[in-house]
Amino acid sequence: MGKKNTDTRGRYSPKMAQMFADMMKERSRRPYKFNDKMRVLISDKLEKYQWSPEQIKGYCQANDIEMVSVEWIYRFIREDKRNGGSLYRHCRHRLKHRKRPIGAGVRNIPDRVSIKERPPV
Repeated sequence: MGKKNTDTRGRYSPKMAQMFADMMKERSRRPYKFNDKMRVLISDKLEKYQWSPEQIKGYCQANDIEMVSVEWIYRFIREDKRNGGSLYRHCRHRLKHRKRPIGAGVRNIPDRVSIKERPPV
């Protein structure tokens, strides 16, 4: 079998295309909506155990509990912080992200000669 949606001879097959489309539709799922149950679980795991959002997501996947993505969990914590909450204090890094200094890769070379002043090769 060659390309997707083709028969054994390599020609396009609408039946194969429909079969693949149906399989993909079956496999796909709608993303979970962020609800109060998730908020409570995230708050509990952060406050009691100081778990990271990655650990919370992993725990939920292992126990078949619906949970939004890790990015959503971080967004929830940041929103809580903006609204005066204290969830960020239970994060190990308190939502502090290391920022690279501007121009970290640029260094001044002492006594450098301009490209215009160099002899031709």
